[in-house]
Amino acid sequence: MTFILPSRDAFLPMGHNVRQTLPRRMGWYSSFLAFSTLVVLLLGYILLGKPAKYILYLPLNAISFIIYFRIRSSVVRKRLGIATNVLIRLVKFGAGALLMCTTVLLTSAKYSHGPLVLGVLLLLMDLVRAYFYELSKRSFEKKILTGNFMDILRLEKYVIYSVEGPHAVDLKKNLSVDEYFNRGRPRPIDVNSLFDLWNDQNPYEEHVSDSEITEDSIEPRKKVGRRRVWINPETYRFTSEKGRPARDLHKIQKVVLTPEEKRREKTYIMDPSETMPSPGHEPSVSWENIDGEEWKFLEIDKGRAKKMPAKPGLITAESLRVHFGEEHAREAYSLIAFKRGEGINYDVFRENGRQINGERNNLYRTIMDNKKLLNVIWFILALLESIVGYLVIIMYFKVQPLLLELIFPMVIVPALPIIKMTVESFLFIIYTHPYDPGDRVHVDGENMVVRRISLFSTVLECWDGVEIIIPNLVIREKAILNIRRSKLQQWKLSILISSKTSERKIELLREAIKRFVKSDRSYVTASLNISEIVDCNHLKLTVIVKHSINFQSGFFMWTGHTKFVNMLLAIMCKLDIRFIPLGKEIMNLKPIYGDTHHRK
Repeated sequence: MTFILPSRDAFLPMGHNVRQTLPRRMGWYSSFLAFSTLVVLLLGYILLGKPAKYILYLPLNAISFIIYFRIRSSVVRKRLGIATNVLIRLVKFGAGALLMCTTVLLTSAKYSHGPLVLGVLLLLMDLVRAYFYELSKRSFEKKILTGNFMDILRLEKYVIYSVEGPHAVDLKKNLSVDEYFNRGRPRPIDVNSLFDLWNDQNPYEEHVSDSEITEDSIEPRKKVGRRRVWINPETYRFTSEKGRPARDLHKIQKVVLTPEEKRREKTYIMDPSETMPSPGHEPSVSWENIDGEEWKFLEIDKGRAKKMPAKPGLITAESLRVHFGEEHAREAYSLIAFKRGEGINYDVFRENGRQINGERNNLYRTIMDNKKLLNVIWFILALLESIVGYLVIIMYFKVQPLLLELIFPMVIVPALPIIKMTVESFLFIIYTHPYDPGDRVHVDGENMVVRRISLFSTVLECWDGVEIIIPNLVIREKAILNIRRSKLQQWKLSILISSKTSERKIELLREAIKRFVKSDRSYVTASLNISEIVDCNHLKLTVIVKHSINFQSGFFMWTGHTKFVNMLLAIMCKLDIRFIPLGKEIMNLKPIYGDTHHRK
């Protein structure tokens, strides 16, 4: 007996496909019906007699305000331009004008141009207030939709797709800022489950195909149809038996190091000045064999130095293609890889996941703080509009109450310093807006991370966890280095080498560094030059390496820099170059970032 199993969409609620188009049709139909009713009631109010006006007065104005609130609610859900959002407020004044006109016709009051002029003035003030508010809101969004935050918004749809299912998100469009915030504070991603789902294999789990689904297990599984890829022993390399797990992953063999490789690894932890040979010793490497097997360590030592990951498998663009398709697989991989290689093992993915969770939380706090500031902006602008509108109405009716005459000397004059401080802080945070929560900034040479932003102060956290509260009026006078908003950054290393070092060795060193940078996506370019002669005994060698990402993440910054320094040390040992590191210049971050901006 043969069972024909229905597709996955058959188990969705009835009418799942219809639900997406039905609200749109109902929305257009109800809007057309409301507008038609308004036109009919308005014509009846104008043409019919006074008894009919009493009957039509309430439903006519009620329909007009219903239309206004419907338009307002639909505008909130859509991303429109500043001019469109401002001009839509004319609908509100149209409803108010209709209410005023119907009231005048109903009461037979004498018509004059005064109320019309007053209404136009109030309308212009409200449009100006709305323009400044929408401009501030769009400025916040532009600052958020850059750099890492934009990548997090692009990545979030893939996380939702994998965790909650294909029905929860559309991969063809990114989440908006409001959609991301309305989902609530993001929960940390489960690195273990996502790695098991996204990697190219999992030998500890039996996968089922579509033909193996029975009536008792018709619920779709995440790993249906997973393509099996066997582990390549060359994928995992480690340095010692101590780093090897107890289990045997399908008889993966440990890579045996040669005596030369063991000697080179030992030199990583020894004092270079004690292990260097005499400067007159020429290297046994020529231009012909610099690309040979002897120099393969430039490409594979960075993988060999790592321990074998705790879980088998790699996350690649090919493995993600099973879940997201050809169109989205490469984008998803680039967002989770952080340019750390063609394949991501479990250890690297766990490190990247920790950074992704931090950035997701930073993005949520940034949006939350910006919404609080927008509420403050709305309140201040509404207060100013109310005050100006009150003064205009008082001047129009030529009324001079005693309270208005006393409020200026009693309240306004003593409050001038507070008003001045509020306006200056407002302009600094809203329009200058030099940072967001989570940004790494340098203020007075201190490396700090922005934690909270308010209208009058900013909370910064130092590297040791100490929080510093700085008034915005103080910090606005200082030069602020925002690392997150910086482009690709570079690092400078200075090393003293022996003055007897031959030019051929330096050229070989330059060529080897270029080859290493070319094979590693963590770096863009690297240059090597002799900057000066020191004490007639040493040459000052300056190496400038440009990283593929900025230094917002301290983990990625130090990981990439440590890897480059270790490889530079290995190359110099290979070429027998005697050198003395300048630890002070390498450790001091101030000239490094200063050097970056001067060389861009």
